Amino acid sequence: MILLFTDGEEPFPRYGSTAFIAENPVAADIALVVNLEALGNSGASTLIETSGSEPLIVQQFAVAVPNPTAFSFIVETVALFGDVGTDFDPFRNAGVPGVHVVYVRGSPIYHLPADNVESVNWNSLQHHGSNALGLTRHFGGLDFAAMSDASDAVYFTLRPFFIQYAGEWSIAVAVVASVLLAVAVAGRRRTGSLSVGSLARGAGVAVVATLFATIVATAAWLLVTVLRANPSVLEGYFYLLCLLGGGAALGIWLGNRLSGPEPAGTFGFALVWVVLALLAAFAAPGFSYLFTIPALTGAIALNWDPGTSNAAAVARFALVAAPAVVLLTPAVDFFFQMGQPRPGNPDSSIPAVAAVALLLAFLAGGLLAGVWRSPVSADGSARKVANPRF
Repeated sequence: MILLFTDGEEPFPRYGSTAFIAENPVAADIALVVNLEALGNSGASTLIETSGSEPLIVQQFAVAVPNPTAFSFIVETVALFGDVGTDFDPFRNAGVPGVHVVYVRGSPIYHLPADNVESVNWNSLQHHGSNALGLTRHFGGLDFAAMSDASDAVYFTLRPFFIQYAGEWSIAVAVVASVLLAVAVAGRRRTGSLSVGSLARGAGVAVVATLFATIVATAAWLLVTVLRANPSVLEGYFYLLCLLGGGAALGIWLGNRLSGPEPAGTFGFALVWVVLALLAAFAAPGFSYLFTIPALTGAIALNWDPGTSNAAAVARFALVAAPAVVLLTPAVDFFFQMGQPRPGNPDSSIPAVAAVALLLAFLAGGLLAGVWRSPVSADGSARKVANPRF
């Protein structure tokens, strides 16, 4: 086991780790590298990057560490950037298998005088240490040559569980969601309460309202980053809640201005989710669970008529709200944290990334608002259920 301390990482081009790979003779014998990184002062020690066989590495990572925190959408996002400027880059480029874990909350203090030992969250540091110890013990006894490669996987942490399944399942779930939505649409078409044209219009309104809310909220966030370049963790979340509330109000206002006959808006938003689920399942499996599972529950809800029962209406809403909130909250949180200003390291500051967090939140809000609306009976007339219409 080698404990490697390097210097000259950033803003320099990773002088220490590059020199180690190029000049130290033991570098050729390394079987696995564990890179410990911090982009802030708190948060869970999260897997954000792998080298080698990602499915196999993640599978063993989940076994090795006591509290695995990993999301396939994060690893796939980081992979799109290639080199991200950490000491993990030279090892990955040299073909050394490994894992890169990081905690990111509080990133505005990064590389500033406040970025000191006193500001470090001890729970985050302990999580790093537990991961490092668990990985060393577990991978130190593995024979990589004797292990068969695993298929592409989708994975995420859902405390206290770590869920991992084959990427092919995402395609199956997206297809089932598509079929269920088609069944629901066909039922509405038979009653005359929904046409292909009104469905297309509803989907168009959903896209326009969501993008409008996202653009306005992102512009407001960019203004905030100019006025408050070094917010605390709680202050940052306060701004996020304000942005989500204001953007949602604008999106609802525009949606109501453009909306067509009920239930076109509800089905239009569901159609957007199903399309995103299919695209993600085929093109970006790591992101797929963020869309496939809410799309599936949304399609199921649209085939469920709760009648005049308030309890059934609430259960119908909870069927969609629970997975959407649980699965999307870590994604919204991650992208918003990545969109924080970092005055001490301007090269790593991309506030516009927060637009992804806002977009996901508004998409989820539109789906939930549609499911919450008063259901439509089989003959197309609105039923009197205690669900307020947005």
